[in-house]
Amino acid sequence: AFLLVRHAKASLRELLAVSFVIAGAGGNLVDRVTRGFVVDFLRVPHWPVFNVADVAICVGYGLLLLGAFETRAEKGASSPRRAEPSHRCC
Repeated sequence: AFLLVRHAKASLRELLAVSFVIAGAGGNLVDRVTRGFVVDFLRVPHWPVFNVADVAICVGYGLLLLGAFETRAEKGASSPRRAEPSHRCC
């Protein structure tokens, strides 16, 4: 995270995403160290029990994936397309 902020040209979304992942992982780590297990307390019907730290990690990775897909789409749109051959050889 330090290198991302210090040396890379990170967007606000990337910084926010990394912050969510680090905060969620830190929250789960604190539970693991202090209690020996992670406390899951949110119950949604037909879904595994989870906690706020799990949500932060998932949102952070979701933002990172969204940024990766957008970057890939931008590169694909800006690069010139090669002409496809009209026939296949051999």
